[in-house]
Amino acid sequence: MHGETFEIPQDAELIYRGDELPSQAIFIGSALGLQFHLELALEMIKDWVNNRPIKERKFVLAQSRPHLTESQRICRIIGDRFLSATSCNFTWVGAAGKNFV
Repeated sequence: MHGETFEIPQDAELIYRGDELPSQAIFIGSALGLQFHLELALEMIKDWVNNRPIKERKFVLAQSRPHLTESQRICRIIGDRFLSATSCNFTWVGAAGKNFV
């Protein structure tokens, strides 16, 4: 459905790759850039494709279902990490030097 992508800025770190579009998420310091909807739920997807032809609706739903669990896991990680931030020096890199996911 989408074909948009972006070049990764020099100071950014790629943290998620996709099969069709490699640049899916990056961070630079405290800034996080996402190229996907991590807040997805099946009902949202159904609503988005509601007016599409039935064959397309079935295809999109079938393609989406396997990714929902991982998307929800990532959403929780990002939300928890962001809400637990206590410093103006916040970064998406953990204390051990590893990315948040």
